[in-house]
Amino acid sequence: MANGRALRSEHLQSGAAALGVAPDALALAAAMALPCAPMVLSGAATEEHARANARAGEALGVLLRRGTGEH
Repeated sequence: MANGRALRSEHLQSGAAALGVAPDALALAAAMALPCAPMVLSGAATEEHARANARAGEALGVLLRRGTGEH
């Protein structure tokens, strides 16, 4: 995420906290939710980072449920 710069955003951090997901997962999920069908590349360098990025699918589910009013 821009070498960590994107994750320092107060908006991203507060939004992630409100949804109960990690900021990196929310950022990836937001990109994945775009209607243009983007290809999201994580660039994870460690197993821990790859696992954190994989949680973007969970965050995407949260975003989609919130968008439809489900919880």
